[in-house]
Amino acid sequence: MKKVLIIVLLLFLISFEKEETAFVLKQTNNEFQKYEITFEDKVISTNNFKKYFKNNIISISPYVNNLYNKLINLNYQFDYRSMDGNLTKFKNKYIKTLEEKGFKKDALEAKLNGIFIKKVILYSSSKDISYLNSQFNIKIINI
Repeated sequence: MKKVLIIVLLLFLISFEKEETAFVLKQTNNEFQKYEITFEDKVISTNNFKKYFKNNIISISPYVNNLYNKLINLNYQFDYRSMDGNLTKFKNKYIKTLEEKGFKKDALEAKLNGIFIKKVILYSSSKDISYLNSQFNIKIINI
C-alpha cells in the first residue's frame, strides 16, 4: 500500500512540474536595442543612407576594396545630433584617406557615387530591423 501511495504522489508531483519553454521576443516597437547590421551586398551608400536610417546611429564602416583593406581601416563614430553632418564628415574623411594613400580613382568614384556601407551599429526597434531584413540581404547581431 505504501508503494502505491508513493507512486501516486510522484505521478501527481511530476504532472505539476512540466515546464514549457518558448522563445518570446518581449520587445514593443517603442523599445530600442543595440544592433550590428552587416550588409552582404552593396545596397546602402552615403547617397541613400538617410532613406533607411534615422539619428540613432553609433558607427558605420564602409566597404573597402580587398586590395587595400589593410591600409584603410575606417570605422566612423557618429555624433548622435546630426545625420547630415556625420555623413558629410564620414565621406570627407574616407575620400581624404583614399587620396592620401594614392587611390585617386577610388576617391573620385566615392565622390561621384557615394560610399557603400558594409556595417552599421545602431539603436533601433525590432520593427525597423525587421523592415530592413525584409528589404536587404543582411546579417543582424543583437549586441
